[in-house]
Amino acid sequence: MIVQYGDWKINVDVLKTKMYYSTFAVSGDQFSRNFREYCKTLTNEEREFFNSFGIDPTCANVSGLGIAGKKTAPTDGYFYIFGNYESVPVQPTASIDELIKNGLSMFSKDNSVKVGGFRFEFQRSDDPNSDIPDGMPENCICVRFYCDEMAWLLPEKLNTTLTEKSSLGKVFARLTSKIKRSKKAENTCACHSGELLCATGF
Repeated sequence: MIVQYGDWKINVDVLKTKMYYSTFAVSGDQFSRNFREYCKTLTNEEREFFNSFGIDPTCANVSGLGIAGKKTAPTDGYFYIFGNYESVPVQPTASIDELIKNGLSMFSKDNSVKVGGFRFEFQRSDDPNSDIPDGMPENCICVRFYCDEMAWLLPEKLNTTLTEKSSLGKVFARLTSKIKRSKKAENTCACHSGELLCATGF
């Protein structure tokens, strides 16, 4: 089944994806339980996104930083789907002069897809920072998601807050990851006839 969102066009093996989620072991931590409650309130647009790939949205690996603002718990995580890319966003090219003038910022095009309250990022197959663990079946694609305005729906109080060291450690880890990705992109740039082609992942 061909599914397209933004510049991402994917030939999805919906049956294989559904089979993967049929044996998924859900986590019992607070953020995972809250996310499952949140999934009960999904909009039709959000449900259509998950259904088109064969994703069971309640089967997600999630993490969060704590309560922010008026009982919102910013949450991120990832899903796995199976299939192959038919087409992906075009990678930018630039001359050496343009690179010197603008730096790597010119390669920071946001290829994420906004669906309802979610922002999804499809990881390219050549992404050196892929979140696909070893041992996953062939043709696995990772779909990261971010939901900055996720409501805290559990009746219990969240065990962590944004000011705790553990949360700050997560923030530091994310920043470190972004820096590593930028450096990786810079190191893998190759010059050909005065042109620079730089492939960047998420």
